[in-house]
Amino acid sequence: SGRSTVVHCSPSTSTSSAKPSALSGSMFFQAGVQVVSSIFSMIQSAVILFMMAGFLHLAVLVLAGGKGFERTFRVYSYGRAIDVLELIPVAGFLGAAFYRIYLHFLGFRTAHSLSDGQAAGIAVLPITLWLGFILFLIGLAVVIVLLV
Repeated sequence: SGRSTVVHCSPSTSTSSAKPSALSGSMFFQAGVQVVSSIFSMIQSAVILFMMAGFLHLAVLVLAGGKGFERTFRVYSYGRAIDVLELIPVAGFLGAAFYRIYLHFLGFRTAHSLSDGQAAGIAVLPITLWLGFILFLIGLAVVIVLLV
């Protein structure tokens, strides 16, 4: 009642037709692309970090005069450090967004001696601009659909 079947395979019956040299060449190419992509991503992140800090510093200068770009850069950088929370699905993104606003609020108020209102205005500025940009894109899409 308990029958077992034994299957024998020999190394010579391999069905693989890939040549080792072709396979290793494509693997090296893929590894090279990933290294270049990682380097480009780090450079891009640094450029965006400086640009956003510069934009926020401009807002600080307009509202209160500010105490130097370095302070603004530090506040923005420390606020972005909580991006690791975005690894948590859905709730992480929302939690990180609100906590980032709170950190920017405290940082700008302390680093530049701003009033609560000024610090709050600068802290919500990036999200306000992103939401405005998204609404602009939605409006543009609606106009394009209506014209077609």
